[in-house]
Amino acid sequence: NYASGEKLGDIVSKDAFPRFKKAVAEKKGEAFYPSPLISLLVGNVIATICFGKKYELDDPEFMRIVHTLDEVNNAFGNGHVADFLPIFRCIPTRGITRLKRAMKEWLQLIQHNIDEQKMEFNKGNTGIKSLIGDILRIQKEAFLAGDEQADQLTDINVRQTVSNMFVAGLDTTINSLDWAIAYLTYYPRVQEKVHQEIDDIIGHNRFPMLADKVSLPYCEAVIREVLRIRTIIPFAVPHATTCNTSVGGYQIPKDSWIWCNLWNVHMDENHWEHPNEFRP
Repeated sequence: NYASGEKLGDIVSKDAFPRFKKAVAEKKGEAFYPSPLISLLVGNVIATICFGKKYELDDPEFMRIVHTLDEVNNAFGNGHVADFLPIFRCIPTRGITRLKRAMKEWLQLIQHNIDEQKMEFNKGNTGIKSLIGDILRIQKEAFLAGDEQADQLTDINVRQTVSNMFVAGLDTTINSLDWAIAYLTYYPRVQEKVHQEIDDIIGHNRFPMLADKVSLPYCEAVIREVLRIRTIIPFAVPHATTCNTSVGGYQIPKDSWIWCNLWNVHMDENHWEHPNEFRP
């Protein structure tokens, strides 16, 4: 409902991008570091989806969201001995302590927004346009219908769903856009071709939408090449086997941690000619 189609297009083009454009215009043509403004753009998209709120760049709540998620991502991204030696999951190392503290603050921030919307919902304001509002509606409808699984949709489920949207979507998208800007700056000919394709197909009177994707093959190639050459999460996220299994002739016991080396796939010379070169 939120991650594709017209609803997402409207959130980007009508809500988030105008704020981004305004912030760029305030730089008055001077050089600036784009990442904070990209954070505003992407953060506004996800916050609008999850909370039904729109933020300015200097909004205190938005700054707290970005700061807290930075802490969470840094705590996760630095890696821990416990990622590879399970016994260390039970030992309060500095990294694990920092991670738990960051996650506690982050989940409290989400719970605050859930509580706010619950209060509105309980007052009869059921028209809240947000992911949290939709889940609360689903929760109530399931309860009124006597669905035996209704009590399984708890605050923990709501909180984790919202957390997944931010943790999986914010930092990854910001980093991808950062790299896209870097490569388009370093390869001006590629930038010119992207610009020309958009002008030729979309024109100047409207915003590009997801539905235009099939009509913009060169833009699509550039996006995919950015994602290939700069793998944002080189080892993806850890998974675990739920039963004894095998892959490619290798036996993998139940409860094994599985890491996928995406970087190796994207840089494999058997499949990519000159993998270190940016070649849309």
